[in-house]
Amino acid sequence: MALANRITGVAPLAVIFDAAAPASGTTQPTGGNYNLFDYRWNFGNALSAPGASHSGKSLSKATGPIAAVVFDSSGTYSATCTITKEDGTTETHTQVITVTAQNATYPANQTYYVSNATGSNANDGLSPAAPFQTFDYAMTILLASNGPRRMLFNRGENWTVSTAVATTGKTGPFEIGAYGSGANPILNVTYSTVGPSDTWFNLTADVTDLRILDMNIKGNTSCEIGIELGSYGLLYRNQIDSFVIATQVYGAAKTGVVFAGNDFSNQVNYGVYASSGADLTTLDYLALLNNKFTQAGGNQAHFRSYACRSAVQSNVFGLCNSTMLRVMGLLPPLKTHLVCVTDNSFTADGGTTWVMELGPEGTAEYPRFVENVLVEGNYFRIATPGSAVSRFIECWASKVDVRNNIFDHSGANWGGTIEVDRRGINNPYPTEVRVHNNTVYRSTSAGGTWHFVENNGINSVSVQNNIVRSLITSVNVTTGPGPVVTATNYLLDPLFENESGGNFRLQPTSPCIDTGTTLPVWFDYDWTNRPAGPQLAWDIGAFEYPGGGIAPITGSPEIVVLPEKVDLSGILQIVQGSDYFLGLVLRDIDGTIVDLTAVVVATDIQCEFRTAALPTGVKTGCPVPLVYLDPLRTTGKIWLHLMRNETEQVVGQVLAGRWDMEITLNGYKYRAFEGNWSIDQLQVTTKYSS
Repeated sequence: MALANRITGVAPLAVIFDAAAPASGTTQPTGGNYNLFDYRWNFGNALSAPGASHSGKSLSKATGPIAAVVFDSSGTYSATCTITKEDGTTETHTQVITVTAQNATYPANQTYYVSNATGSNANDGLSPAAPFQTFDYAMTILLASNGPRRMLFNRGENWTVSTAVATTGKTGPFEIGAYGSGANPILNVTYSTVGPSDTWFNLTADVTDLRILDMNIKGNTSCEIGIELGSYGLLYRNQIDSFVIATQVYGAAKTGVVFAGNDFSNQVNYGVYASSGADLTTLDYLALLNNKFTQAGGNQAHFRSYACRSAVQSNVFGLCNSTMLRVMGLLPPLKTHLVCVTDNSFTADGGTTWVMELGPEGTAEYPRFVENVLVEGNYFRIATPGSAVSRFIECWASKVDVRNNIFDHSGANWGGTIEVDRRGINNPYPTEVRVHNNTVYRSTSAGGTWHFVENNGINSVSVQNNIVRSLITSVNVTTGPGPVVTATNYLLDPLFENESGGNFRLQPTSPCIDTGTTLPVWFDYDWTNRPAGPQLAWDIGAFEYPGGGIAPITGSPEIVVLPEKVDLSGILQIVQGSDYFLGLVLRDIDGTIVDLTAVVVATDIQCEFRTAALPTGVKTGCPVPLVYLDPLRTTGKIWLHLMRNETEQVVGQVLAGRWDMEITLNGYKYRAFEGNWSIDQLQVTTKYSS
């Protein structure tokens, strides 16, 4: 079994993992829809020193059937993939990766040094004391024969590069990197291309395993394409700016190219462009990992790709004059397939019409197909108030899952979130599109009703377990002529932790806890398991409340007394018995009843609920009638006496802390959270009923 495109190599080693390949030994989903399964990767301590993530997500974990990581240091690593199938059963697979050290791989007589300030091309270049001087000569030496070879440039220096670099038929590993202290070496590329596909640094597919790392590469707008890597090439921790197209992967023979930890800025057209170059061939295994993209100009994108089995993972996309990410289609019988867009941050501004396109590149194209795309764990937001962002996602593809994402529309003056349609009459209508467990928010007004999912196709779209929260503008969860399956989408106040601050996790009082539909969405935005808590019920939205709800109460009423002290991590439950008296039960977080050993002193407990008439026959011993939550959710208050029996009050001691409360009366269940004990009362607020 092999889960990885490579299992050994020199550090830094970029690896693309594939749990969808039949050779991987994993269970394959019926019908080939890989989004019905959940894939969770754990790479351990793969990234140590460069582990800072642009997007804020962990780089040692990944989601989806295709994932990538860079093993930065030498060692033996065990990468695990846990697959949760549609029925909830799991299987785990492990792939061992062996990474060798740079100094052990590149011999001393094949490690060269370059200094513009102190070097000479007459030197042997084999030590910092006798470095080469020019970039052009250094590349001639590096690519003169097969690897292992590396060329290190002195930090704090810069080179002007006016000629192109090109070679074919070389086997690595090769490394272009840095030595010494200070800022990364600067390459000022003044080369002007002579044609629309001319490239400054151009490697064919058979130049394998070349790494460029820790360089500051400054292009110019007369240079059409900056860098073209060969198979298993790695562009790592570089700054790259001001090309027309910063980097390109072109040709079906190329495979395993990874861009990781780079800062792409001020490209005229694209940051990364990837294509097989022919309609009837595919480019396989491409990864963008933890890069930062800003200011793509023209009518283009940060990333335009026709690549199959690719991962776009933990990147930051911002400031783009057009679509940020384009996943384009291939001619049948081929399909651009198995693309995982996970854990990224997208910040759109006034120049962005669509943030993400999935499908054919134009309306007049021959039929082109995109299939099996996962969009999960991403954060979409608006940068500039008044931005005319039409849609966050244009979906013209099939077998697409959009789940566990945050869509923050605050600042947009019009538009919606997701549109599902075919692009042009020559292309098929999308099928098997699911939009599940997302959190959508808008705090500003728009020019009309805001639509979350607009289905202009003819096939059903599943839209379930989403929070669609709009403070000002009216909103439709779904619209359009196409059929939809909707369930448990929530439009009222979901009680976010801090919605104005962009924290859309749920408060313990949230009405979205334990009220979702059961779906094959087994984790949330934070990797919390779904469902969480003893209720084993799904929450609505991108975040699963970690504690879950309170387990249903069964059996006879339990009459206990309050202890002098109690574990404040427990759950407070008040239960109504057959004779309509109230008993008090304290449970640990695992459901075990706390040992209550002492009678303590208390008076009344005040609970704030929402009012309706009391069910007939309910007696409580309260000084005012007990009320329960009605569908209108109006507000009222009650006082409850806790009873040891029908006549004797339970008296309690002052306790301080946070509790979860549940009251069940005649089959009606009431929940209250964040109770705070005081000397004479416990005041609780509830906004939820199951």
